[in-house]
Order: sequence, then C-alpha cells, then structure tokens
Amino acid sequence: MPRKKAASKEPGTTPAPTPVADRVARFHEHQDAYHAGRYNETQIRREFIELHEQLASPRMAHAKTAIQRQIDATYRQIGQLVHELYGLTDDEIRIVEEATQ
Repeated sequence: MPRKKAASKEPGTTPAPTPVADRVARFHEHQDAYHAGRYNETQIRREFIELHEQLASPRMAHAKTAIQRQIDATYRQIGQLVHELYGLTDDEIRIVEEATQ
C-alpha cells in the first residue's frame, strides 16, 4: 500500500511522506527540550570526538577500557537526548535500538 503524502505548505514544493511530516511536527512540539540548558549538542559532540581520539592513542588496556566506557555512556546520553527531542515512544525507541545493534 503506498504511503500517503502530507499536504504541502509551500507552493511548488513536493509534500513529505506522512511519517516524515509527523516526525518533523513532533520535533517542533519538543523544541523546548532542544532549548533546555542541559542540551548542548556541540559540547556532547566535542566530548564524544575527544574520547574517540583518546581511544586511538597508544595506552594500556585498562585505560582503553575506561575510555570505551565513557564513550558508551556519552553515546547513551546522545540517544536519550534524541529520543526526547523527537518525542519518541517506548515502542519507537525499541525499534531504533534494535535496528542499530
């Protein structure tokens, strides 16, 4: 069954598929989370990259294990922020997590 297209708001533009339009609308509904003080995408990305750089440098095994744990924790934090920004339901979160494992 073909997916329904959302109504286009701009003349001359192609409407987005309904699921995409729904996600965009849900993102807009949760913009307060994006503007909240605890959401600092730049800082989180910087920490994530720095941890990967540290992991790539020559170190002892226990230091690499500690760095990998920090990377994993940062990755989970990013995921939680994304879930909050898009207002994902528990079922949607489960689908995303299963697809990315």
